[in-house]
Amino acid sequence: MSLTETDFALRDPTVVRLALEGVPVRAIARALEQPSVEVRQLLVGALALGTIAEMPRDDWSPQLTREQRVPEYAKTGVDDALLILNVVRLFGVTQQQACLLLVLIKRREVTRKMLHAVIESRRPHPKVETEPKIVDVVICKLRKKLEPLGLRIETVWSCGYFMSDEHRKTAMAMLNTFLDQPNAVVAEE
Repeated sequence: MSLTETDFALRDPTVVRLALEGVPVRAIARALEQPSVEVRQLLVGALALGTIAEMPRDDWSPQLTREQRVPEYAKTGVDDALLILNVVRLFGVTQQQACLLLVLIKRREVTRKMLHAVIESRRPHPKVETEPKIVDVVICKLRKKLEPLGLRIETVWSCGYFMSDEHRKTAMAMLNTFLDQPNAVVAEE
């Protein structure tokens, strides 16, 4: 049974909002007291319609404490660290700006809350949380650096930011070309 656009429009948009925030399928089902099969089906429909860019993971790892549950877009691993360094070199941005740029390239629309979570996840522990307005400051500075390259970050009024599909594809093409060059940072063997 597949969802049509009409079926999808009638459903609770909370499921999609939680998926966009990086909450796993089963966690959404538990929070909304819905069967996980139904939540998964709704998200498959949202993915097919382009409402979400990717399916969220199935569930949180059982070893994680509540404080360690970080959305996928905020996680960084060794490969991500190398990718961030390459974005820094290519676009002439700071590491913090590079992290936000990668999230903007990966997702159609990004909320301020998501971008703030990315900033917070990159800070050492223990920490005092930064003001959420830092996102606007970082985006403002990032826009100034991307503008000469023909890339734009648009504002979603009172919600967050996005890059058009064209600008996202251009940024990815620039990054892929840069990664093929000898001056790209690569993992040591």
